[in-house]
Amino acid sequence: MTETYYTPDRDFLIRKFRDNPEYTLHTALVHGNLPQIRELLTADYDIDKLHDYEGSSKGWGTPLHVAIWSNQPAAFELLIIRGADIDLVDAGDEMRFPDTPIRVAVRLGRRAMFKRLWDLGAERNKYPSNMRTRHSLVEAAACDGQAHVLRDLLHWDESWTEDQRIRALMMACNQGHVLVITTLLIECAYSMTVLENAISAAMDAEFPLDTRCKASEHEKKLKQQERSMRRAATVMHLLDEHNRVGSADGTQTYDCSAL
Repeated sequence: MTETYYTPDRDFLIRKFRDNPEYTLHTALVHGNLPQIRELLTADYDIDKLHDYEGSSKGWGTPLHVAIWSNQPAAFELLIIRGADIDLVDAGDEMRFPDTPIRVAVRLGRRAMFKRLWDLGAERNKYPSNMRTRHSLVEAAACDGQAHVLRDLLHWDESWTEDQRIRALMMACNQGHVLVITTLLIECAYSMTVLENAISAAMDAEFPLDTRCKASEHEKKLKQQERSMRRAATVMHLLDEHNRVGSADGTQTYDCSAL
């Protein structure tokens, strides 16, 4: 299982759906074909049909999931108006965890869709019964680098636990999401110990990069430079916050001028 969220492109989704007439509505949603979507819904196509790829217990969800994957806001709203279930969990696969529509919207940074589902009262902590790893929405946003969505979550709901906020910071450090880290340091209060652990995590992290097999040596070098810059920025922000907290507490601070 990868740490960052796998995002399928349109061609990938079409290949998954096009050969099975049960998923005609899914295909129409990939294209954002509103007339066809209306026609299919009028013809009583199952608005909540869960995709099951060749009986493998893997899949890409309901039509609502697909509207979010494909970034089709008009089609998304049409499904909402027609009564789509906003809380069904898709099957997931080896590349990603099973998710509800609101969790997909959070992970992908589909801010308007996420807010619509939030306002509709979508369940925020729904998972398959056999799923051990259960990340909150703030952790999902942090892990996938969605700083704006994370800020919304922290502002709209103050009940996120300390453990969830700490795990969100650690995930962002492991992924090198500088804007997420900055957001968390502004919005949350962390202890010196937590900040020190976060610095260690950032120093040790192998930030995920697009390492295509056909990338040239020059492209690979640029990616390595990007990795180094992200690590330096991450550690600098953490050290600054560590020093701020330490100064307030009268404890030891670190010199980060070398960064």
